[in-house]
Amino acid sequence: MKNASCSTTLIFYSAALTFFPLSDAAAHGDYHDKVRGLTAQLSVRGNDASVRFELAKEHEGHDEFDLALAEADAVDLLEPGKHPTNWLRAKILNKQNRWTEAEALLNSQLESMPGHPDSLFQRGSARLKLGNKDAAIADFQAAVAKSNQVASPDFYATTARVLLESGLFGEAVEIVRTGLSAHSSEMDLIILAVDTGAAAKEYDFALQNASRLESLWPVPGIWTVRRAELLAAAGRTDEASSTWRGLLKQLENLPNLERGKPVHRDLIQKCRKALDLPVTTDVVAPPATH
Repeated sequence: MKNASCSTTLIFYSAALTFFPLSDAAAHGDYHDKVRGLTAQLSVRGNDASVRFELAKEHEGHDEFDLALAEADAVDLLEPGKHPTNWLRAKILNKQNRWTEAEALLNSQLESMPGHPDSLFQRGSARLKLGNKDAAIADFQAAVAKSNQVASPDFYATTARVLLESGLFGEAVEIVRTGLSAHSSEMDLIILAVDTGAAAKEYDFALQNASRLESLWPVPGIWTVRRAELLAAAGRTDEASSTWRGLLKQLENLPNLERGKPVHRDLIQKCRKALDLPVTTDVVAPPATH
């Protein structure tokens, strides 16, 4: 049941994000622009280790692993021990599913740079894959604690997703709570609050954030459906039925062509099914042409 619940939340989360698609082409262009900019800096500043380390991170982020490793080696020659190059190497190893090697490198990195948040996160990821869940959770929590003053929303979201995908629902909720305390309006974290709260059966937390999303989301009704489902899961059946009826009335009162849009038709069918009403097959006529 735990895995099924996790799959459901992740599917809903993935579907929701389709309203804000990411552009691979844009990311690809951004990578090349950054590499050109850093290379230009090297031509001005000489063989600067800090610039080379930024270059290594850009290559790693674009899965250009050979280029990233070559830059990391150059950084170590220029300024040994000053930059977390073993964290970068371990991140690559984690991407290659070489978790034991990654953990060993991260142990070394954390000996030389205790409390380095990104290293703690990567070691937690490796340990989770190796089946050492307690140590992984400790690393994730330490990573967030060490990053609390500077952590980006993505840091919290990525950590929460790893925990959610691993069935560690309560731990994922706590990471999201912490993230929202620092980034209260971050859409990614609000969505994860709904999914982690539902998975952990912390329905008040999930419902609170589903209500926030109802007012923020560009397509009306998407998160009202989610809220109704959460109310039903929480055993609040009367409130769930009232929510379904209210949404159905709102949708059926839309203008004919608006109501006929696929997203609205799908929402109407969900409402009718939840209320045990006959599922309609209304066909909306196209606008008349003259």
